[in-house]
Amino acid sequence: VSFAVYRLSPTIYQATSEFTMDMRRSSSMGGQGAIAEAMPDYGSSYVEIFNTRLSDWRSEKIVTKILQHYRAVRPTSVVSDEEIIGVLSESELELVRNSRIITISLRSKIPALCADLANAYAESIEAFTEEENKIRCDKAVSQIHGNVERKRREVDKLQKQLLDFRPANKVGALK
Repeated sequence: VSFAVYRLSPTIYQATSEFTMDMRRSSSMGGQGAIAEAMPDYGSSYVEIFNTRLSDWRSEKIVTKILQHYRAVRPTSVVSDEEIIGVLSESELELVRNSRIITISLRSKIPALCADLANAYAESIEAFTEEENKIRCDKAVSQIHGNVERKRREVDKLQKQLLDFRPANKVGALK
Protein backbone atom coordinates (compact mmCIF):
# COMPACT_ATOMS: atom_id res chain seq x y z
CA VAL A 1 0.00 0.00 0.00
CA SER A 2 2.77 2.44 0.87
CA PHE A 3 4.48 1.75 -2.48
CA ALA A 4 1.22 2.55 -4.29
CA VAL A 5 0.77 5.74 -2.30
CA TYR A 6 4.39 6.68 -3.03
CA ARG A 7 3.95 6.11 -6.78
CA LEU A 8 0.58 7.91 -7.00
CA SER A 9 1.38 10.94 -4.86
CA PRO A 10 3.09 13.85 -6.63
CA THR A 11 6.75 14.52 -5.98
CA ILE A 12 7.31 17.65 -3.93
CA TYR A 13 10.67 19.39 -4.24
CA GLN A 14 12.21 21.68 -1.67
CA ALA A 15 14.73 24.44 -2.28
CA THR A 16 16.48 26.56 0.29
CA SER A 17 18.35 29.80 0.06
CA GLU A 18 20.40 31.35 2.81
CA PHE A 19 21.64 34.82 3.57
CA THR A 20 23.46 36.46 6.44
CA MET A 21 21.90 39.27 8.42
CA ASP A 22 24.45 41.88 9.44
CA MET A 23 23.56 44.79 11.69
CA ARG A 24 25.94 47.63 12.40
CA ARG A 25 25.43 50.24 15.08
CA SER A 26 26.18 53.86 14.38
CA SER A 27 29.54 54.69 15.91
CA SER A 28 29.35 58.48 15.75
CA MET A 29 28.30 60.39 18.85
CA GLY A 30 28.25 57.21 20.91
CA GLY A 31 24.95 56.15 19.36
CA GLN A 32 23.26 59.39 20.34
CA GLY A 33 22.02 62.38 18.40
CA ALA A 34 20.30 62.61 15.04
CA ILE A 35 21.68 59.35 13.71
CA ALA A 36 20.49 57.42 16.73
CA GLU A 37 17.06 59.02 16.42
CA ALA A 38 16.78 57.98 12.77
CA MET A 39 18.10 54.47 13.35
CA PRO A 40 15.66 52.40 15.38
CA ASP A 41 17.02 50.24 18.17
CA TYR A 42 16.40 46.60 17.33
CA GLY A 43 18.02 45.31 20.48
CA SER A 44 21.10 43.21 20.80
CA SER A 45 19.64 39.86 19.84
CA TYR A 46 19.42 38.61 16.27
CA VAL A 47 16.30 36.67 17.21
CA GLU A 48 14.67 39.97 18.15
CA ILE A 49 15.79 41.56 14.88
CA PHE A 50 14.61 38.57 12.85
CA ASN A 51 11.19 38.58 14.52
CA THR A 52 10.91 42.34 13.91
CA ARG A 53 11.81 42.04 10.23
CA LEU A 54 9.74 38.91 9.54
CA SER A 55 6.49 40.79 8.96
CA ASP A 56 8.23 43.06 6.43
CA TRP A 57 9.74 40.07 4.65
CA ARG A 58 6.32 38.46 4.29
CA SER A 59 4.64 41.65 3.11
CA GLU A 60 2.94 42.26 -0.21
CA LYS A 61 5.79 44.56 -1.23
CA ILE A 62 8.29 41.68 -1.00
CA VAL A 63 5.96 39.31 -2.86
CA THR A 64 5.71 41.88 -5.66
CA LYS A 65 9.50 42.17 -5.76
CA ILE A 66 9.84 38.38 -5.89
CA LEU A 67 7.37 38.18 -8.79
CA GLN A 68 9.21 40.93 -10.67
CA HIS A 69 12.58 39.30 -10.08
CA TYR A 70 11.30 35.85 -11.11
CA ARG A 71 9.72 37.25 -14.30
CA ALA A 72 12.98 39.05 -15.11
CA VAL A 73 15.02 35.85 -14.69
CA ARG A 74 12.46 33.54 -16.34
CA PRO A 75 10.53 35.66 -18.89
CA THR A 76 9.28 32.57 -20.77
CA SER A 77 7.85 30.86 -17.68
CA VAL A 78 4.25 29.71 -18.03
CA VAL A 79 3.69 29.48 -14.26
CA SER A 80 0.86 31.74 -13.20
CA ASP A 81 1.23 34.45 -10.57
CA GLU A 82 -1.39 32.70 -8.43
CA GLU A 83 0.69 29.51 -8.38
CA ILE A 84 3.82 31.48 -7.47
CA ILE A 85 1.96 33.29 -4.68
CA GLY A 86 0.66 29.91 -3.47
CA VAL A 87 4.20 28.56 -3.25
CA LEU A 88 5.39 31.75 -1.53
CA SER A 89 2.55 31.66 0.98
CA GLU A 90 3.80 28.31 2.28
CA SER A 91 7.43 29.41 2.44
CA GLU A 92 9.36 29.18 5.67
CA LEU A 93 11.84 31.74 6.94
CA GLU A 94 13.99 30.58 9.80
CA LEU A 95 16.90 32.00 11.76
CA VAL A 96 19.56 29.33 12.20
CA ARG A 97 20.15 28.92 15.91
CA ASN A 98 23.13 30.79 17.38
CA SER A 99 23.99 32.45 14.08
CA ARG A 100 23.09 35.32 11.77
CA ILE A 101 22.07 33.01 8.91
CA ILE A 102 18.49 33.08 7.70
CA THR A 103 17.17 30.16 5.68
CA ILE A 104 14.32 30.46 3.20
CA SER A 105 12.63 27.15 2.34
CA LEU A 106 10.11 26.67 -0.46
CA ARG A 107 8.25 23.57 -1.66
CA SER A 108 6.80 23.00 -5.10
CA LYS A 109 6.04 20.28 -7.63
CA ILE A 110 8.33 22.03 -10.13
CA PRO A 111 12.02 21.88 -9.05
CA ALA A 112 13.19 24.84 -11.19
CA LEU A 113 10.37 27.03 -9.88
CA CYS A 114 11.27 26.12 -6.34
CA ALA A 115 14.95 26.99 -6.75
CA ASP A 116 14.30 30.19 -8.70
CA LEU A 117 11.78 31.44 -6.16
CA ALA A 118 14.07 30.70 -3.22
CA ASN A 119 16.85 32.73 -4.86
CA ALA A 120 14.45 35.50 -5.89
CA TYR A 121 13.15 35.66 -2.32
CA ALA A 122 16.65 36.19 -0.88
CA GLU A 123 17.51 38.80 -3.51
CA SER A 124 14.22 40.61 -2.96
CA ILE A 125 14.85 40.78 0.77
CA GLU A 126 18.30 42.20 0.06
CA ALA A 127 16.89 44.84 -2.32
CA PHE A 128 14.12 45.73 0.14
CA THR A 129 16.63 46.09 2.98
CA GLU A 130 18.90 48.29 0.87
CA GLU A 131 15.97 50.57 0.00
CA GLU A 132 14.92 50.72 3.63
CA ASN A 133 18.48 51.53 4.75
CA LYS A 134 18.77 54.25 2.11
CA ILE A 135 15.55 55.86 3.33
CA ARG A 136 16.75 55.63 6.94
CA CYS A 137 20.15 57.16 6.05
CA ASP A 138 18.52 59.94 4.02
CA LYS A 139 16.35 60.73 7.02
CA ALA A 140 19.41 60.82 9.29
CA VAL A 141 21.27 63.11 6.87
CA SER A 142 18.31 65.50 6.66
CA GLN A 143 18.10 65.59 10.47
CA ILE A 144 21.82 66.33 10.68
CA HIS A 145 21.47 69.15 8.14
CA GLY A 146 18.54 70.53 10.13
CA ASN A 147 20.59 70.43 13.34
CA VAL A 148 23.53 72.16 11.62
CA GLU A 149 21.27 74.95 10.33
CA ARG A 150 19.69 75.39 13.75
CA LYS A 151 23.11 75.63 15.42
CA ARG A 152 24.27 78.11 12.76
CA ARG A 153 21.28 80.34 13.49
CA GLU A 154 22.04 80.13 17.22
CA VAL A 155 25.70 81.10 16.62
CA ASP A 156 24.66 84.00 14.36
CA LYS A 157 22.22 85.19 17.00
CA LEU A 158 24.91 85.05 19.71
CA GLN A 159 27.37 86.92 17.48
CA LYS A 160 24.78 89.63 16.83
CA GLN A 161 24.07 89.95 20.57
CA LEU A 162 27.79 90.27 21.24
CA LEU A 163 28.18 92.94 18.58
CA ASP A 164 25.18 94.86 19.97
CA PHE A 165 26.47 94.53 23.56
CA ARG A 166 29.86 96.18 22.88
CA PRO A 167 28.66 99.60 21.68
CA ALA A 168 25.74 99.64 24.13
CA ASN A 169 28.04 99.15 27.10
CA LYS A 170 31.01 101.08 25.64
CA VAL A 171 33.37 98.12 25.89
CA GLY A 172 35.65 99.66 23.23
CA ALA A 173 35.98 102.92 25.19
CA LEU A 174 37.09 101.11 28.35
CA LYS A 175 40.17 99.76 26.58
